[in-house]
Amino acid sequence: MDTYELAYIYRRFGAAARIMLFYSDIDARIADSRFQSEPAQFRSRGSELELEIPLLDNRLKLDGNLSYTDAEDRDLGEKISDASDWLANAGLTYRLTDKLAFGLQYRYTGDRPDADEYHTADITITVSDLGIRGLTLRAGVKNVFEANLSRSAREDSVLNTGNLGDSGSERWWWLKISYNF
Repeated sequence: MDTYELAYIYRRFGAAARIMLFYSDIDARIADSRFQSEPAQFRSRGSELELEIPLLDNRLKLDGNLSYTDAEDRDLGEKISDASDWLANAGLTYRLTDKLAFGLQYRYTGDRPDADEYHTADITITVSDLGIRGLTLRAGVKNVFEANLSRSAREDSVLNTGNLGDSGSERWWWLKISYNF
């Protein structure tokens, strides 16, 4: 495996901008039979731009990223069917108090050889120090508008194995409780 990454980070007035260039050449032979249709050798190269901007006395934060990736199955000399060239995210987090925050997240996944592009929106709430210092409750709704998240037309795709993140076109709710010592 050969992986190279070059990044530049610029920070000013609490804001941050990052640009990254990357290249990976990977021989990924996986013994698990569920993944035999996935490429044994692949190359990925691309770039990513990230922005993070605090607003309203650090109560409101805007963040986003845009990435371009060229991923190729070196065995076949073709694009990897589950890999999108373009991904984008934009988020808005509002901290009402030191212990209560709300978030909105937009996500774009570009089209792939075997599937169309899609757009999703997520909503989250975070309550910190919930009665006990270190106890945090996070809850949210993924895919609020029930976008079609079909990952691939191929039934044997590694990204189409029934994982929680592959919920078709359904909206789903989640809850996480954590405690930091």
